[in-house]
Amino acid sequence: MLLVETFIQSTSKKGLGLFAKSFLPKGTVYWKRNEEFDRLFTVEQFAKLDPIAADYISYDGFLETTGNWYLCGDNARFSNHSSTPNTKNNFDVQNLIVHSVVSVDVEAGEELLIDYTEICQTCIDGVAFESHF
Repeated sequence: MLLVETFIQSTSKKGLGLFAKSFLPKGTVYWKRNEEFDRLFTVEQFAKLDPIAADYISYDGFLETTGNWYLCGDNARFSNHSSTPNTKNNFDVQNLIVHSVVSVDVEAGEELLIDYTEICQTCIDGVAFESHF
């Protein structure tokens, strides 16, 4: 669940992206795990989904080490990948993401970028594209 104001905007070569609405100083916690707000799909639940729903979750969500799919219920689902992100993820002992912080000062209007290989098991070996931001 996002903890700061954001907006969605088109971004070069990536479609839509997540942007900070105001200045975020380095270390700001901007996202936290909240399974009451976001949606967690267990392996069993995911297996029962219609293919269109499963495709949506596979595209906009991320596969965790538990085999569950995590789908953000807000604009966080528009976060784009970068091999040099301006955010840092923090994990628990099960390697599940707990919260995310900005790792550098982020200006208003700047895109918030994450490293997909840290959070999604389907990207653990890399992604089919690389961002040059």
